Amino acid sequence: MPLLSATIDGGGWDRAGDATAAWYMLAGQVLIHDDIVDADRLRRGRPTLWVRYGIPEAILTGDALVGAAFELLTEVPSAITAPAARMLATATRHIANGQIMDVTAQAPTPNALNAALDMTVAKTCSYLRCGACFGALHTQSGPEQVAAMGQYGHHLGMIMQLRDDLADIWGDPTDSAELLGADLLKRKGSLPVVAALSSTRPERDELARYYQSKHVPDRDELRYLMGLLEICGARVWCDLRIDEELAAAHDCLDRAAPHPQARQHLLDYAAFIARCSSVGAGRSQDQPR
Repeated sequence: MPLLSATIDGGGWDRAGDATAAWYMLAGQVLIHDDIVDADRLRRGRPTLWVRYGIPEAILTGDALVGAAFELLTEVPSAITAPAARMLATATRHIANGQIMDVTAQAPTPNALNAALDMTVAKTCSYLRCGACFGALHTQSGPEQVAAMGQYGHHLGMIMQLRDDLADIWGDPTDSAELLGADLLKRKGSLPVVAALSSTRPERDELARYYQSKHVPDRDELRYLMGLLEICGARVWCDLRIDEELAAAHDCLDRAAPHPQARQHLLDYAAFIARCSSVGAGRSQDQPR
């Protein structure tokens, strides 16, 4: 993301090399800590860091990555050092706030959609916003273009979260280790779930009863619950929201990327992310689950 956004004025992507590395260090910290919080033992079929080395070691490794990110970002001071460091700090704080919202959330209810969207904005959109702004800061673009790139990153963050939420229910065929209906089993109030609970279909009541219970479903029951989500319009809602976010991202690029080639590359990237939102196209590795 930062490398692409560094080309919006027609310049080279390599200007944002250090910023991109710092951004990915933050991603590493987020994923390491997210796996601990969610007690996930596998990520993409491999043992998570805390499983392999222990929880204290994993927590400290994540902390060290954030420190290294700021160290790299400020190693060669320039006019953009302070705003870049501030962006990274803000993203780190917002992601942590989103994690707190996640772990303190109650069982999803028909009124939980706005809370789920707020959590996505904090956990995922803030990270993609930071990455899009990072690259733009290294260009000759003005503040309005940098802000527009941040909004572009926000919309891509929402698309990515919707895509991953779909995969966490209906599975990701590219990840053979992923459990079908994983988020249903954990009773996570992901976007498809709260969208289904917000519907007016009578089947939502049965879905709500499951989320209020402590019953451990077997595989057949999980498939039945997935069917209830379908009936209540969860996947349709997600697909429509992805289309809306993609259109909004295009509007942001109209303001942010005057260079034709850069604009096309960013359009292609957004389209790729949106296509991947359908089950079967794979999972992003750039954000927490």
